[in-house]
Amino acid sequence: MIRVMVVEDEPFWQQAVAFELTSYDDIELISLCDSISTASNEYEKMAPDVIVLDVSLGNQARAGIAFAHHVDSNRQFSDKQPHVVMLTSHDESELIADCFAAGVSNYLCKKDIGRLPMVIQGVVQQRDVLTSYAGNALRQGFMKLREQADKDLLTEKEKEVLHYIHMGHALSKIANLMFVTSQTIKNHVNKILKKLDVTSSKEAAKLAARKGWLEY
Repeated sequence: MIRVMVVEDEPFWQQAVAFELTSYDDIELISLCDSISTASNEYEKMAPDVIVLDVSLGNQARAGIAFAHHVDSNRQFSDKQPHVVMLTSHDESELIADCFAAGVSNYLCKKDIGRLPMVIQGVVQQRDVLTSYAGNALRQGFMKLREQADKDLLTEKEKEVLHYIHMGHALSKIANLMFVTSQTIKNHVNKILKKLDVTSSKEAAKLAARKGWLEY
């Protein structure tokens, strides 16, 4: 039996969730809370397998995310912490990514509430199937991280060298512009070629320009 605690402050959605869950023999609704303070006490006493949680509760726009993070933080003390499923009206990619960063197991929009029992079963049985909007949010978040990692690959000095190379300046001219020796510029170029895994400074400059690293 999967023991579920629901944290939702709107009566309509409380009833809707209860209706969806009570039609499944392997799911037991053990607690229905309308605030984070009540949920904090209940979750420690009731030891649910899954917490179904809204992002916004009362006048606190991200209270659910903070509570999810609290639950996830307790995993360092015990492996028997509940899975958290977000059930909310919001489908913004950034918000979804923040929820997963807080330790949420899955994310479901209220418009798809009919899928809630299957999502709960999935997180418990470790066969999570992400909703399309959750998957898209994670992909976008990953792409942003990768873009930032790419951007941080080169130092500001190395980007400046590539900027001048892209403008067509010779290394000696770049040395004068940057008030350093030609050998220093050559050292920068050698490091750049290794980092970008290319064979020429012009190729490196084209790659950096294409990725938008040379914004001076």
